[in-house]
Amino acid sequence: MVDRRRKADQLRDCVIGRDASMSRGQAFAVLATTSRPDRESLLASVIRDPAERSSTRTAAAIALGRIETRDAEQLLIQCIKAVDHRTLQEVLRSLGHIGRLDALAAIESLRLPPSHPAGEAARFATTLIAHRFGLEGRDWHQPSPEQFLPPPEQDFDRMDVQPSPAEHSRQVLADLGRYPHGVQLDPNRMLLVHCGGNVNTLCMNSEFANAESVHRIRDRKTLLGIVALQSPESGHHSVCFLILTAPSQSGDEINIMVPRCSGKLALAGSTHLVAGGIQFALRSIRWPGSVAMDVQGTLRFDGSIALTTATASRHREPRRRPARAVDPRPMGCES
Repeated sequence: MVDRRRKADQLRDCVIGRDASMSRGQAFAVLATTSRPDRESLLASVIRDPAERSSTRTAAAIALGRIETRDAEQLLIQCIKAVDHRTLQEVLRSLGHIGRLDALAAIESLRLPPSHPAGEAARFATTLIAHRFGLEGRDWHQPSPEQFLPPPEQDFDRMDVQPSPAEHSRQVLADLGRYPHGVQLDPNRMLLVHCGGNVNTLCMNSEFANAESVHRIRDRKTLLGIVALQSPESGHHSVCFLILTAPSQSGDEINIMVPRCSGKLALAGSTHLVAGGIQFALRSIRWPGSVAMDVQGTLRFDGSIALTTATASRHREPRRRPARAVDPRPMGCES
């Protein structure tokens, strides 16, 4: 009991910066996985402290967004008007991941214009909440034709898709428990996607697990699924892409958007319901460093997938030279 209390005190001291035996970012991440009754308030105290470095407050905001509790949501809402622009971006992203209607109202009350440093984060957060709850408005418009990369025609890898073994699915669910997005994932409909040395796992929202429920994507926005990336170093999985759908004004066609968890749109296209499944077509969006992908096929109601085209270029779009090599997201999600 004494040893457990000592470790709990040491973790608290690492979080508040009194003990350097563990990095602050690591301490935040560990704290988020504990059952300490003060974990939310400890992280919020770091976020609200103007004496803390912006990168430290940002890391604490990311960690607080990994605690899917009402307390975490309410504390993040309280932090909205008490942080700098850089930290605000992560507070808003975290609210997008775990927030409910209170969070949606708080974000929209800011009325941030697109030109604001946190404007895009606010837009993505409201988009995520709207898709999770199937709300009207907060539309994410489809990209224009010139924003898409042309399909790769040479020097590309083909995607190989196969059912996820039960043990692998259990591991993915356990790992993704650290990256909540407000949906339950179906362990019986996970698919492994191998391409160019990367291993991704397609995880479907269990709310749309059968032919009857999946027809609702014609009528409302959805967060249809999550794509998890497996780290080649640790073997652990983290959220790489989100799969969002929204009804289109053109008949039975349904818009599909695949952003990274930071909000940057990676792929987009359309889908529609056919006998036995969902037929889709996706292509990459042009960004510095993006990879041209062309993915078409049918996701069947039984959880299998039939691909007619699935290619990814081995080359990336030219990257911009960064102004400085600083990673503001020390605990995970790619931008």
